[in-house]
Amino acid sequence: MNTVLLITLGIILIVLFIQDITYRLVHISILILLFIVTTIYWYLNSFNIQQLLFNIAFVSINMVSLKLYTLMTKKEKTEDLIYGLGLGDILFFIAITPLFSTINYILFFISGLLLSMVIHLLVSLQNKHKLIPLAGYLAIYLICYIGYFKFSNKNIYLDLFLQN
Repeated sequence: MNTVLLITLGIILIVLFIQDITYRLVHISILILLFIVTTIYWYLNSFNIQQLLFNIAFVSINMVSLKLYTLMTKKEKTEDLIYGLGLGDILFFIAITPLFSTINYILFFISGLLLSMVIHLLVSLQNKHKLIPLAGYLAIYLICYIGYFKFSNKNIYLDLFLQN
């Protein structure tokens, strides 16, 4: 069952990547499907409510802090929920919260943002598109991240590998 869920998750993430790269937006149905699959995977493999709540709190604190920062620093008002961050990006962060222990989620979040920045800087040398397909970049990174855990026989819900 886990293999089927991971293959389904991979397909959803590839579709998300293609949509975000092509149109610079992600359809809400893809994000809802992503959340359903990650929640089923979480239910079958971890079902640790505390970790899930910590992950959601981590995302919420980051998004609220970013919103407060942009309200204080930006002079002009925008229609965006958070300036420079699309709703699809925020919903992507929420949809993948069931996939990780808290430490692994924080590691994915930080390393994914740094990697996305580097990739976009390299891509923008050839393509002068202003919008960053953050959810798309993170979707591909998530495939690699989960693949690492799957093929190294480590549990994505345990933080024990960090202590070794």
